[in-house]
This record gives sequence, C-alpha cells and structure tokens, in this order.
Amino acid sequence: MALLSSCVGATNSPTSTLPPAVIGSVPAPSSSPSAGPSSSTKPSASPSLAPSAEASSLEAITFDVSGSIGGKPVSGRLTNGMLTVPCSAAGANQVLVVHWTGSAPPSSVPLQGEIDLKPGTWTFGSGAQGTASVGLEGGKATDSLVPSSGTVTTTPAGGSIDATFTSGADSLHLSGSWVCPKS
Repeated sequence: MALLSSCVGATNSPTSTLPPAVIGSVPAPSSSPSAGPSSSTKPSASPSLAPSAEASSLEAITFDVSGSIGGKPVSGRLTNGMLTVPCSAAGANQVLVVHWTGSAPPSSVPLQGEIDLKPGTWTFGSGAQGTASVGLEGGKATDSLVPSSGTVTTTPAGGSIDATFTSGADSLHLSGSWVCPKS
C-alpha cells in the first residue's frame, strides 16, 4: 500500500478522511494553487486492460459462407466473427487449435467452427492431419458439418481455408482466412 499511496497521494493511516473505495482513484495533486476538490462525485472511468471482443477480433477472421446449415440458408461475409480459442498449440509439429464464432447473413445465423490441424497445407479427404467442423453455435457436435472437399493452410501466424462442409441435406462452403494473436 505504501507504494500505491506514494503514487496517488493517499495514505492508509487511521486519520485518512478518504473512504477505502476512493483511495487509488484520487487524481494526483495539482500544482495549481487554485485547484480545489472536484465538484463531481462520479469517479472517472478507468480504461480496460483487455480489449473488447470486437476490438480484439477486428480482422482476426474473415470468412465467407454459402449454402445451408441446420436447414437455414446462409450466404455472405461472416459478421461479429471472433476467435474463441485463438491458435493454441501443444508444441512443435502439434495440432494447431483454432475455434471461432460468427453470424452468417442474411438472417444472422449463429455459427461456430473448429479448425484443428497440424501446421501445413492439407486437402480434406486426402490425409489431412487433424479435424475441422462447422455447426450452429451452441448446437450438438453430432449435428456439425464436416469437410468433404477443399484445402486448408495452418501456421502459428494464421491460415486460410477454402472447403465444403456437408452432413445430411446440408452443405456449406467456407472460404477465408484468420490471423493468430501475437504472443
């Protein structure tokens, strides 16, 4: 507390008139002799240390979708897209885990997806080293679409996909790219 007190001019002495909730939010004393206490009783907002989901995911994923999923037609650029598990890997030459969510136009169908493959370029249906799926957000894993054709490239810095996912009567084409957060 002594270090904090010296930074903001508050003390933790029993004679302090500041309530405990105010200590640490008091601005540093002004050098101006005419400066008095603020007439505002509302504390100033402190900046968040972590960016909002929207700010942290800007341009993190750019996916275009077309087709149907869960019997719902989708077509266009995914909106509100964000990485939910951003490029996590267990080590060199291990599966790179990329999970994402977003809304598909025209009726904002909530989607989620997983692209979990070893780094490299892979062709679905021909020895891809990992798995991928696309489903309705919050849906059952058994209802997800799986890749039937196309390619994916994954690296620790990001990747790209151009693939068709199918299951039953549903078929969805997903194309685009993602950027992994810098460590």
